[in-house]
Amino acid sequence: MRIRGTFTQSGAGSEVDYRIEFIPMILWALVLAYMVSIPFVLVAVWSGYIPLSALAWVIGVTVIGLSVNLWFSERQAGWLKEYISSVLDLRPIGT
Repeated sequence: MRIRGTFTQSGAGSEVDYRIEFIPMILWALVLAYMVSIPFVLVAVWSGYIPLSALAWVIGVTVIGLSVNLWFSERQAGWLKEYISSVLDLRPIGT
């Protein structure tokens, strides 16, 4: 995550215009790694090195793990936004 913003002088102090950006590079790397590994996993299953039931477990655990990770990321983004708001003592313009 990245926070970008600008400070503008006003009569009551400074106004902060900011936005929180999500940097998806790690997720794209994960997607690329999965796409690259699919042929290798298929060959391993076809050759009998990996049982098909184990592959089902891996897929299930991956889906659950990504869901939990997304949930934690959303919570952390909310906590970060609240923390920044409290530290900067943000108030609506005109108050």
